[in-house]
Amino acid sequence: MYSHKILKELGFISRTIMPLLFSFIVQQNFSQHCSEENEEQTDLNSISLINKCKTVEDNKSTSKVFSLNTRYLKRRKNSKNRNLLAEITDNTNNHNSVKSIELANIKKNITSLVTSIIKTSKENTISFSEVDSVPIFSNCNENSEDQYNCFNDKMQEHINNNFTYPKEALDYKIEGVIQVSFVINKEGNVTNIETISFENTELLKKEAVRIVSMLPQFIPGKNDNKNVNVAYSFPMEFKINSSNQF
Repeated sequence: MYSHKILKELGFISRTIMPLLFSFIVQQNFSQHCSEENEEQTDLNSISLINKCKTVEDNKSTSKVFSLNTRYLKRRKNSKNRNLLAEITDNTNNHNSVKSIELANIKKNITSLVTSIIKTSKENTISFSEVDSVPIFSNCNENSEDQYNCFNDKMQEHINNNFTYPKEALDYKIEGVIQVSFVINKEGNVTNIETISFENTELLKKEAVRIVSMLPQFIPGKNDNKNVNVAYSFPMEFKINSSNQF
C-alpha cells in the first residue's frame, strides 16, 4: 500500500526533531451506522487506539457518522535514543488521499514545522519521542508504566468528544491532511499551536486548532527530573466518504 510506504519512510527523519507521530483519519459517512474493528497489538510496547464512531444530526435530521481509523505506534523503550516506528493499519479500500502528497514534501514540512516550534520557544523544547517522561493527562497514573496507552486513549477520547466536521467544508466537499503541532509547556499548558497543509483547507485548519486548544492542562513532561517544554505533532486527515451519499 502506497500510504504504508510513505509513513514507513517517515521513520528516517532525525530523532532529535521528530515528535511522536500518530494519525487520526476523520471520515464522514452518510449512513446511520458505523462498525468498529478491534485492532490487535502484536508488541507489548505497541500503542493502539480503538476505532470510535460519533454521530451528529444536521438540520434535516440526517444521520452523519464520523469514524476515526487509527494506526499503530510502536516505541522501543529499551533503545537509548527511543526509536519510533509508525505503521498504517487502515483497511479502507478506497482510502487513497495520501497518494496525492509527495513523500519529499511531507518530510520537508514536518521537519520544518517541528524545527520552527522549537526555535520559537524561549526555553529548550524537547520532542515527545526524546523526553524522559512524556506529558500525561491528569487522570492518568503518573507512575504507571502504561502512560503512553493512557495518553493516546485520552487523546482519542478528546477528539471523539469535540470533533465536528465544519458545515461549510461539507457543503463544498473540502478534504485534506492537516499537520498539527503544538508544545506542552513546563506548566502543562498547550501553546504554540501550528498547522500546515498542501491544500486550501483553512476551514479544516481552524477545526484542528479548535480541538487542540480545548485540551486540558497536562502533567508536564520531565527530563532529568525537571519539567520541560515538549513538542508534539500528528497529522489529522479530514475525509468525506461519499460512497453512501444520498
